Amino acid sequence: KEVVSEYLKSVSYRDGFVSVIRLPTFEVVEVVVDPQRNSGQPTIDRLGVRVEDVLSRVRAGERIVEVADDFGLEPKEIRSLILQAA
Repeated sequence: KEVVSEYLKSVSYRDGFVSVIRLPTFEVVEVVVDPQRNSGQPTIDRLGVRVEDVLSRVRAGERIVEVADDFGLEPKEIRSLILQAA
């Protein structure tokens, strides 16, 4: 019961429907799922960038520092995304 209650704090409602879910597993960088942004795909809240867009560049072999700089993120935020999305 306590676990469910805690998770529901990360859910926002609008007009009786879920509008945004803040994904609590992403602790270093705030990631949300919002059907109004990026078709509901996990999105870095402050940037509006899909998590997949960031991670695909790292998977392609780009250096974390370069990807972080391009997106305005800290390298530790990129590393957190890698760990949490795995």
